[in-house]
Amino acid sequence: AADRTALETYLGYVAKTSPARDPELFPTVDDAKAYYINAYNALAIRGVIDRPGLKSVNDIKVEYFYYTRYNLGGHKLDLYRLENSVIRPTFDDPRVHFALNCQSGGCPIFPQVAFPADGLDAFLDEQTTKFVNHPEKVRKREDGSWEVSQIFEWYAKDFERAGGAAAFIHGYRDEVPADATLSYIPYDWTLI
Repeated sequence: AADRTALETYLGYVAKTSPARDPELFPTVDDAKAYYINAYNALAIRGVIDRPGLKSVNDIKVEYFYYTRYNLGGHKLDLYRLENSVIRPTFDDPRVHFALNCQSGGCPIFPQVAFPADGLDAFLDEQTTKFVNHPEKVRKREDGSWEVSQIFEWYAKDFERAGGAAAFIHGYRDEVPADATLSYIPYDWTLI
């Protein structure tokens, strides 16, 4: 918030070009996927710093996710549509849930670097592994069942191809049985 120069410069590029507008600049699926992930994260940051004093994006959920529109390659999109009408259906990759960060405590840990197009698959695996091994996102209960982030409940359909949320988590954390009984940790909307 104190020095927005780099963020505004980057968002200027996002506003001018996109995989939809300039496909020749994004020749691979990973080029496009990295663009949209990084754009979402940068716009989410901007949405917070444009609102000094904000304590939680959930306090202004409709305004933050639905009504604030941003320019991506000449096309206006809000964060909700960017995630649910572009990123999720276009790439059909459940790991994006561990890359997109709405600036809340329940979100994945925010890496200190942009998501790279080169090596994106390995980077998404790394971020997913970090998420499912974080004790506030996935944890074992005393009765042997598992509590997991509400992300796995909200986007259950996205994990079906992997055999469901438990099977997906098992692929990144062996100790979680692929058929584990899951309950959901209430989402932490506290601003990060």
